[in-house]
Amino acid sequence: MAGWSAEVLGSGGWPPDDERATVTLTREQWRFVVRVLDEWESVEDAEDDEESWPELREVIVAGVGDASA
Repeated sequence: MAGWSAEVLGSGGWPPDDERATVTLTREQWRFVVRVLDEWESVEDAEDDEESWPELREVIVAGVGDASA
């Protein structure tokens, strides 16, 4: 995968448009993500997406391995 280096002029943006960047989060970071998205759900009035977050939340919490998220 192509990368970015501040020391190399012309190395371009990162990640390149045609590549994915994989980010690994700790369990505590995933818990933080869930808490933030829970808060945004209470603020956001997204009628089109009201079913998506509860399902996604279940998947994340199951992956974290506990219900304390």
